[in-house]
Amino acid sequence: MAVDTSAVVREVAAELLPSASADAPLMEAGLDSLGAVELRTRLSSRLGAELPETLVFDFPTARQLTAHLLSLTAPGTPGSADSAATAEAAAAIARMLADPGLLHSATALAASRRGAAVTGKSCAMPAGVSSVDLLAGATAAGCDLAGKVPPPRWDAQEAPAGYSADAVARARHGAFVDAIELFDHLRFGVSPAEAAAMDPQQRLLLERGYEALHASGLDKAALVGSGTGVAVGIGHVEFGRLVLSGPLRHSVYAATGSSLSIASGRLSYVLGLQGPCAAFETACSASLVACHSALRALQHAECERHLVAGAEAAVHNWSAVQLVPHRRSPPVSRRRQRNADAGDGAHLRRGGDDLGGRAVPHL
Repeated sequence: MAVDTSAVVREVAAELLPSASADAPLMEAGLDSLGAVELRTRLSSRLGAELPETLVFDFPTARQLTAHLLSLTAPGTPGSADSAATAEAAAAIARMLADPGLLHSATALAASRRGAAVTGKSCAMPAGVSSVDLLAGATAAGCDLAGKVPPPRWDAQEAPAGYSADAVARARHGAFVDAIELFDHLRFGVSPAEAAAMDPQQRLLLERGYEALHASGLDKAALVGSGTGVAVGIGHVEFGRLVLSGPLRHSVYAATGSSLSIASGRLSYVLGLQGPCAAFETACSASLVACHSALRALQHAECERHLVAGAEAAVHNWSAVQLVPHRRSPPVSRRRQRNADAGDGAHLRRGGDDLGGRAVPHL
């Protein structure tokens, strides 16, 4: 028996509320992935046709979707977007999109467009820049924050096996945060043994993360049990290699001390935060992705406030010297635009570190 697609769509749509334009992409109109599957299931059930789970992705607007359904269930019906049958069915599908079971509510959609206020910031940058105000001043003055490798980091004269003296020479300068080997472990209830096996990035995140929260008027007592989220952008794993090649490899804290996921979890655990917690390792975009995740969590009321942090600390010259054979490390130890004639430019920053990328904001 022939199936009247338009009638089926109208019958289903009659149970639902009116909605938006038939030419608006369904996902942009608010249809999420679960709603897309539910919409496909309903249409498949009513039309008696096997429809793929990617239906909404293959035909993103109500008009395109309807034209496709008409071509499947009524081959003789014109499938043109200009046909009356297609337009009528497209409008019916558009009305389906208002179903609360398929779409976010109007309140949720409005919330997804809300902004967020930054209430506290902290940063630890190279050359002793230890506040956002100092960072702004250094940026405005065009200060060069790069310098020689601090002695506590690594021996600038030592060449890793298989690398030349030229490679080592290119790793003698960088932008380094001062004294990352220092850490007030008692302030955060961390034992000396655990602190020794902690990646300096984790130590800096604890210190600067709490400082950002404190700058917004919060103390430890107010934070414990609060719905505060944590999102961290982080990437360097050199400290883990050092731990595994030294005496600390036998420490019970060796695994957690160099784990990137623990970097965010430690902030939540030590400060007693109960909101969502995640670490992001997406190379140069890690801090940006962390900030995006935090903003979305606030917009969707997943937490009452959110701490966003980014950390990068080079503790060995492995990464720096590995760039040399690929001509991604300049001989002058300074990043600059690639020069087609000289061929000695570099797109990547020289070996070094910073915390926060720009700053550690508390949203």
